[in-house]
Amino acid sequence: MVRAKTICISHKEDADGIGSAALIRQAFGGETRLVDYPGLMSELEQLRNDESLKTVFICDLGLSKTNQDQFVDLLRDLKKKRISVFYIDHHDMEEGIRKKIHALKVKLIHTTDECTTVQVYKAFKSKLNDHSSFIAACAAVTDYMEDRPLGSKLLQRFDRQFILFEATSLTFTIVSHQKDSEYLLYLVEELSEL
Repeated sequence: MVRAKTICISHKEDADGIGSAALIRQAFGGETRLVDYPGLMSELEQLRNDESLKTVFICDLGLSKTNQDQFVDLLRDLKKKRISVFYIDHHDMEEGIRKKIHALKVKLIHTTDECTTVQVYKAFKSKLNDHSSFIAACAAVTDYMEDRPLGSKLLQRFDRQFILFEATSLTFTIVSHQKDSEYLLYLVEELSEL
C-alpha cells in the first residue's frame, strides 16, 4: 500500500489551533482532526495503525507531565513506520522532552516567542497565499502574542481595529461552536480557502 495521507491534528478551542489547521490545510491539503488537550493521545493512538498515513502535523497542543512520555512513545511508533511527523507548538516544553523529540527526527518547530499559527506561517510561507498572514495576525492577537517579533510585523500589515474586530469575531465563533465539530472543520476549510 502506498502511503499518501496527510493529517493535521490541531487544538479546537481557540483561533491559534483553528488558524494553524487552516494554514496546514492550505499548504499541504489533507485531513484535519480537531481535539482538545485530553483528546490528543487517543487521536495519535488511532493513527498508529493507519497504513495509508504519510505525514502528520500536530499543532498547538502543548504537553504536560502526565502525557509527555506517552506522546514521545506514540511519535516513536509513527516514526518506526516511516511517517513524517511535524510538531509545531508554543507552549512550555521540558528540555528533556525536546531532546527526545529531536532524537526521533521529528520536525520540531517550537518557540514560546510566537503563537503556533505564526510559526506555521513562518515555516511554510512559500506554500501559503497572501491572506494567510491575516489568519496568523488574528491568532497572534487572540493568544495575546501580537507584541512578539513576527506577530507584531504581521499585525502592522492591517488596520489594528479591523484585526481586533475580526480576531474577536473568530474567537466568538469558535467558542460558541465547541460542541459542533462539523462546523469547526467547515471553519478550517473556509479559512484555508481565503
